[in-house]
Amino acid sequence: MGDECSKIILNTKGKNEDRVDRALIDFLHYVEKSSDENVPEDCDERLKHLHKKIHQIKMSEEIGVSYMKMEERDRLIRAEGRAEGEARLVGVIRKKVSKNMSAADIADWLETGREEVERTIELLGAHPDWTDLQVAEELLGRGNLAKFDA
Repeated sequence: MGDECSKIILNTKGKNEDRVDRALIDFLHYVEKSSDENVPEDCDERLKHLHKKIHQIKMSEEIGVSYMKMEERDRLIRAEGRAEGEARLVGVIRKKVSKNMSAADIADWLETGREEVERTIELLGAHPDWTDLQVAEELLGRGNLAKFDA
């Protein structure tokens, strides 16, 4: 690559333990499963220190709650991203309907199933005051995940 860097690939499933430093082997076993059993009594002090810190983190209720919040936030971001993407498609369908385009023609144009388009048109007709995002959230919320692969 011309950057004069050495690249090392570590594999926790490696089989040639006789060719690798014991401290690295202990570390890789620990990476595979961070438990007390994978911290040998005679292991490197750095691994013992790492295990102690990880154990403290795992036992910390505050960090556990923070981690749970982070996971929930990430899940919501993914869900919101999906709803926003669906909302853009609802907007396209709304425009095509306003130009008197049929559900079949819209489905062909979007290269998706007619059923998904018909569900969207049905909601648009039942709730003309809803925003595109509200329609998308309703579609997603009732399990009718419209799969638009334009």
